[in-house]
Amino acid sequence: MPRKKSEVRSQKSEVGRAKAHTQKGKRLKGEEAKREDERHAASHPPSSPLNLFPSSPTRRGPSVAVVGAGRLGAALALALGACGYEVVALVSRRAARARRAAGLLRAGARALSFEQLDELPPTDLVFIATPDDAIAETARALSSAPALSNSTPALPSSTPTTAPTRRVRTAALANSRAGRAPRRVVLHTSGALSSEVLAPLGANGLAVGSLHPLVSVSDAAAGALALRGAFYCVEGDAAASRAARRVVSDLGGHAFSIRARDKALYHAAAVITSGHTVALFDTAARLLARCGLTDGRA
Repeated sequence: MPRKKSEVRSQKSEVGRAKAHTQKGKRLKGEEAKREDERHAASHPPSSPLNLFPSSPTRRGPSVAVVGAGRLGAALALALGACGYEVVALVSRRAARARRAAGLLRAGARALSFEQLDELPPTDLVFIATPDDAIAETARALSSAPALSNSTPALPSSTPTTAPTRRVRTAALANSRAGRAPRRVVLHTSGALSSEVLAPLGANGLAVGSLHPLVSVSDAAAGALALRGAFYCVEGDAAASRAARRVVSDLGGHAFSIRARDKALYHAAAVITSGHTVALFDTAARLLARCGLTDGRA
């Protein structure tokens, strides 16, 4: 029996109200989801080199200077700054490169050229991230810089080197070696050289060692991310090794130690596992291609 027009209109009206109610519900849910996303975004800022690590407002990290503001040096400065360290200076042979690296940090880091090492401020930690063939020269230059000429706060450069001044420096050196005063720490980042290359600084009473990350650094921002959670080879005297392990821990990484005499052997292993592995895969792929496999299959 055909339905009356009024019944059809009534059913259409009910369907329309149901659709409107459903759409309203979806709109409300969408708005609520958007508000939830906004709340989450506010409490979880997007990842960047300056947001790599949980902030620790109650804990001030050590002060740091980085000599060598190339890819690794800049990445290290970014990563350390992001986890609470106070990066106070970056040094490069060219002041412009140091300024570019300092510009990546929040604020406050001085940009110095190699010729301005006398202006390097005193810090708890100094990283030497120069090329390997420049580390020895850098260590010699730093050993005569006022900030690192002894392991206690540096005397102003204008202070004359009188007999009393020499006695103060000698006493400071003896105290630091006897463990009666905090020792400043210098770490280089070479994978091939041991801490022995820093002997001029060790003779000044500073703790010396090496801290090598087992990562490739293509640029500062990506490198800062890669340094988090990486494996690090630590080597040096007891005080420097403790400081290096603390740095690794703060970066969320994993540290292992070797003897100074084994550094070349370690470097050979690192080279084999990085560059040589890629070369082996490439060689194998070419051999498979000669067997008739396509490049994709190989």
